[in-house]
Amino acid sequence: MGQLRLAPSGHATGIDMTAALGIAEARGCDLAVASELLQAAETGLIEAMNDQEARSAEGTTWIKKKDAD
Repeated sequence: MGQLRLAPSGHATGIDMTAALGIAEARGCDLAVASELLQAAETGLIEAMNDQEARSAEGTTWIKKKDAD
């Protein structure tokens, strides 16, 4: 959890890019590529967490699957 930025409420607000890029650099990753991928990962992370929070508020904790045609 050290690579997440957290709000005072404890909710994740994004990825700590400094920490994440530091890890990428230590692992020998191309930092230009890692920074692009991390931005997309952050967007997906926040969307997923917001969806989960909304489902939890509605009392549903499962993901609704599309009906097979």
